[in-house]
Amino acid sequence: MTPNLMVPLENGKQNVYACGDIIQWEQQKSLAKIPSHISVLVPNLLNAIQGQASTKNYKGFFEVLSIPLGPVRELD
Repeated sequence: MTPNLMVPLENGKQNVYACGDIIQWEQQKSLAKIPSHISVLVPNLLNAIQGQASTKNYKGFFEVLSIPLGPVRELD
């Protein structure tokens, strides 16, 4: 996976892009990251259709750790 979300192909073609859980990026998979993928993928895909170079790169997304603590109870 390249930073512009292009999938490197063995045949050398550069016309496949990916986003979502399928991308090979060093981060946890999360639905919350899709908008940041789309903000890179759509402009690059439109540029590719027009024969222009990619202009956006995906730089990752912050990671969030959520720890459930159970039901809320009042302390006596």
